[in-house]
Amino acid sequence: MIMKTCIKCGRLIPLGTSRCAEHTLPRRSGTYSREAKRLVEAATYCYLCGDGPRPGDPFVADHVIPRALGGPDTLDNLAPAHKSCNGRKSAKLAGIW
Repeated sequence: MIMKTCIKCGRLIPLGTSRCAEHTLPRRSGTYSREAKRLVEAATYCYLCGDGPRPGDPFVADHVIPRALGGPDTLDNLAPAHKSCNGRKSAKLAGIW
Protein backbone atom coordinates (compact mmCIF):
# COMPACT_ATOMS: atom_id res chain seq x y z
CA MET A 1 0.00 0.00 0.00
CA ILE A 2 1.28 3.46 -0.90
CA MET A 3 1.41 5.83 2.06
CA LYS A 4 1.91 9.55 2.60
CA THR A 5 1.97 11.82 5.67
CA CYS A 6 -0.87 13.65 7.45
CA ILE A 7 -0.75 17.39 6.67
CA LYS A 8 -1.19 18.22 10.37
CA CYS A 9 1.01 15.77 12.31
CA GLY A 10 3.12 13.82 9.81
CA ARG A 11 1.74 10.36 10.64
CA LEU A 12 1.66 7.87 7.78
CA ILE A 13 -1.78 7.60 6.15
CA PRO A 14 -3.11 5.89 3.00
CA LEU A 15 -2.77 7.74 -0.31
CA GLY A 16 -6.04 9.51 -1.22
CA THR A 17 -6.53 11.18 2.17
CA SER A 18 -4.82 14.25 3.56
CA ARG A 19 -5.32 13.82 7.30
CA CYS A 20 -5.09 11.05 9.87
CA ALA A 21 -8.18 10.00 11.85
CA GLU A 22 -7.27 12.37 14.68
CA HIS A 23 -7.24 15.40 12.36
CA THR A 24 -10.18 14.62 10.05
CA LEU A 25 -12.46 17.61 9.45
CA PRO A 26 -16.15 17.25 10.32
CA ARG A 27 -18.63 16.76 7.47
CA ARG A 28 -20.45 19.85 6.23
CA SER A 29 -24.16 20.26 6.87
CA GLY A 30 -26.89 21.05 4.35
CA THR A 31 -27.24 24.44 6.04
CA TYR A 32 -23.65 25.26 5.07
CA SER A 33 -24.34 24.40 1.42
CA ARG A 34 -27.46 26.57 1.28
CA GLU A 35 -25.75 29.53 2.98
CA ALA A 36 -22.71 29.27 0.70
CA LYS A 37 -24.94 29.14 -2.39
CA ARG A 38 -26.89 32.25 -1.30
CA LEU A 39 -23.67 34.12 -0.55
CA VAL A 40 -22.25 33.37 -4.00
CA GLU A 41 -25.51 34.28 -5.78
CA ALA A 42 -25.60 37.70 -4.05
CA ALA A 43 -21.87 38.46 -4.55
CA THR A 44 -20.90 41.65 -6.35
CA TYR A 45 -17.13 41.65 -5.70
CA CYS A 46 -14.30 39.34 -4.65
CA TYR A 47 -13.18 40.00 -1.08
CA LEU A 48 -9.60 39.03 -1.99
CA CYS A 49 -8.93 41.16 -5.09
CA GLY A 50 -11.85 43.60 -5.00
CA ASP A 51 -12.87 42.98 -8.63
CA GLY A 52 -16.40 42.33 -9.78
CA PRO A 53 -17.61 39.27 -11.71
CA ARG A 54 -15.32 37.90 -14.43
CA PRO A 55 -16.35 35.72 -17.38
CA GLY A 56 -15.13 32.17 -16.82
CA ASP A 57 -14.05 32.84 -13.21
CA PRO A 58 -17.14 32.35 -11.02
CA PHE A 59 -17.52 33.40 -7.42
CA VAL A 60 -17.17 30.67 -4.78
CA ALA A 61 -17.64 30.76 -1.01
CA ASP A 62 -14.23 31.06 0.64
CA HIS A 63 -13.46 30.53 4.31
CA VAL A 64 -11.96 33.74 5.73
CA ILE A 65 -10.26 31.60 8.39
CA PRO A 66 -9.48 28.38 6.49
CA ARG A 67 -10.92 25.12 7.76
CA ALA A 68 -7.36 23.77 7.81
CA LEU A 69 -6.54 26.42 10.45
CA GLY A 70 -9.66 25.68 12.52
CA GLY A 71 -12.11 28.06 10.82
CA PRO A 72 -15.78 27.13 11.19
CA ASP A 73 -18.36 26.43 8.47
CA THR A 74 -20.50 29.40 9.51
CA LEU A 75 -21.84 32.26 7.44
CA ASP A 76 -19.73 34.83 9.30
CA ASN A 77 -16.59 32.93 8.20
CA LEU A 78 -17.55 32.84 4.51
CA ALA A 79 -16.90 35.51 1.89
CA PRO A 80 -17.27 35.55 -1.91
CA ALA A 81 -14.07 35.11 -3.90
CA HIS A 82 -13.22 34.38 -7.52
CA LYS A 83 -12.44 30.71 -7.98
CA SER A 84 -8.93 31.65 -9.17
CA CYS A 85 -8.28 33.96 -6.18
CA ASN A 86 -9.52 31.28 -3.77
CA GLY A 87 -7.20 28.72 -5.37
CA ARG A 88 -4.17 31.02 -5.04
CA LYS A 89 -5.01 31.83 -1.42
CA SER A 90 -5.17 28.12 -0.51
CA ALA A 91 -5.21 27.50 3.27
CA LYS A 92 -3.74 30.88 4.24
CA LEU A 93 -5.31 33.90 5.90
CA ALA A 94 -6.34 36.61 3.42
CA GLY A 95 -3.72 39.14 4.53
CA ILE A 96 -0.87 36.64 4.19
CA TRP A 97 -1.27 35.32 0.64
